[in-house]
Amino acid sequence: MKKVKVIVFDFDNTLYSGVDWSQEWARFCEKGLRYVFRDWTDKDFDNMIKKEMDNFFTSDKMIEVIEKYDKKVSDWLDFRIRNTCIIDYSNATCISNDELKKFAENHNLYIVSNSTAKDINYVSTYFNMDLSVFKEIVINDYKHGPDKKYYYEEIIKKEHIEPQQLLVIGDSEETDINPALEVGATAKLVKDCSFKYDDFKDL
Repeated sequence: MKKVKVIVFDFDNTLYSGVDWSQEWARFCEKGLRYVFRDWTDKDFDNMIKKEMDNFFTSDKMIEVIEKYDKKVSDWLDFRIRNTCIIDYSNATCISNDELKKFAENHNLYIVSNSTAKDINYVSTYFNMDLSVFKEIVINDYKHGPDKKYYYEEIIKKEHIEPQQLLVIGDSEETDINPALEVGATAKLVKDCSFKYDDFKDL
């Protein structure tokens, strides 16, 4: 990676991935929404879910629905902080610490994630993931929206680099890749955590 000086990783489904994640996350989101809409009857809530959640739950979809019905996004964020998403990681995998060290040899590494710090701590402990290679772990507080454009811009300023010298690696076009391209960064979409340092050596 001759041109790239700083690398930003997403966390969920990027540094680790697992077959059980999507179902557990969907259930967690529904519990979170029930908390946000706790003043609604079960019937009204179920009708809203059927109407709004016709596709996979994503962080940005959650925010969109909450704002549409004039509810508090802060209630959802509070729920996430207090109730870490307990997932069955027995069939999940994680990027190796050796690969992370290769990325860190000549680049400053960041994590920019929509996960909570509690989630990241739990997962990294479970997998014995060495987070010390990262210069900073940035948690999206949603004050600037669900995508991560603001944080990429801040890292570019902090590192005193040109936008194209930032590489973003993530699994979501909407929240990871497109915002990176908007700021002029290099971006790579990954399907899971099976990628290797050598996959990026020509950048």
